[in-house]
Order: sequence, then C-alpha cells, then structure tokens
Amino acid sequence: MAKVMPVKVFNWRISINGIDSFECQTCSIPSPEIEAIEHGGGGRMVKTAGMINVADLTFSKLKPMNKADNRAWEWFKQAMDSVTGDGQMPQLYEQDVTISMLAPDNVTTLYQFDCEGVWVKKIEYSELSRTTSENVLETVTCSVDGVNLVRVPQP
Repeated sequence: MAKVMPVKVFNWRISINGIDSFECQTCSIPSPEIEAIEHGGGGRMVKTAGMINVADLTFSKLKPMNKADNRAWEWFKQAMDSVTGDGQMPQLYEQDVTISMLAPDNVTTLYQFDCEGVWVKKIEYSELSRTTSENVLETVTCSVDGVNLVRVPQP
C-alpha cells in the first residue's frame, strides 16, 4: 500500500488585492452550507435543498513596524466609514479572494478556493500586554457571498 502524503496546514497562500500574503499567519476557508428544508411526504418528513449560506472568511496578519499597513482599514472604510457614515456601492468594495493550499515546493497549487463578494466587516487586534513578547496580529473578518473549490490535484 502506498503511503499518502497529506496536505500540510502551513503550506498556503491567500491572494487579496493590497495585502501581503506572507504577513498572513492564519486563515479560515469559508464553509458553504445548504439549508435543509423539511416538508411532509406520506407520513414522514422529507428534506430538500434550500439556499446556500457561506461562513465568514477570517485571516490574521502581522503588523509590520518598518512600513505603513492600513490596507484592511481602507477596505473596511469602503463599505462603511465609521467617521463619516458614508459607504460605497457593493461593486466598489467587494473583492474576490483566492486561498491556495500548496504542495511541499510552496509553489504548486493543490487545492484552490475562490471566494467572491468579499468585504471586511470586522477588524480586531491582539491584546496588548507589558508582560509578554508576542507579535501583534490584526485579525480581519470578512463577509463572503460565495466560495468554490476550483482546483484539485490530478491523480
């Protein structure tokens, strides 16, 4: 029996306009879920597929000291600026995001998830503390309209 080489959780890349993928430390692939709709059918419940709902995309990234890094904030403000109360139309703030699981060479894409209609809905930061030396992470939560698995390894 041949030994299986599993995909590793640390070999991945996220492609978002204006954000450095190599600063990203964690990423969640949005989970699609189909609603189960029930109705009666001859003395038993029958389930049929309803609408699809897609979970949020969340990624955390390092905050660099040696360069300006406000891309997530600018993207957030495109949807709704908390200072002015102004927001843009969805076609101006929604982006497409690609998440790729990579082979051990860190170049070859094994699995690719295309996320559409993505926009920032929440930004959080690490808790600051004078008693630890951890890196500050910016955690960005994005709303996602749809996710598709578009590339899988060839046998």
